[in-house]
Amino acid sequence: MQDSNVLIVWDSKWELGIPTIDVQHKHFVGLINSLYSCFKNFVSKEDVLPIIEDLVNYESIHFGTEEQYMLSTNYPEFEKHKAIHSNLKTDLLALIEKYKQGDSSDLMNLIDHLENWLVEHLITEDFRYKEHFLKANIK
Repeated sequence: MQDSNVLIVWDSKWELGIPTIDVQHKHFVGLINSLYSCFKNFVSKEDVLPIIEDLVNYESIHFGTEEQYMLSTNYPEFEKHKAIHSNLKTDLLALIEKYKQGDSSDLMNLIDHLENWLVEHLITEDFRYKEHFLKANIK
């Protein structure tokens, strides 16, 4: 039985076989689940904002890791993937700002966006570079 404070349960089929990136993706799941738990338990905005800040900071670290690997291996779709990251960051920051100005329903909109982004981006976009990175011996 799944904990009612957990929105996303990590699925091993999401693993790329690139440990650094897999660990980062799992960390994102943990951050999203933390936000979801806050929403479910009516945690104050004041206590939610540090988690959101952690998420934004970690997003930058993660995107930087992927982009560094792409550059170092001459990934042919680097510019496209970087643009996707830029759009995701813009969307995330807009939703965060809306939450800061709004109410708890805006937190659930943010969480829904994060959940959809993580799963969709991971299984479509990130799986595109999987073979390229593995052939380049990225670990």
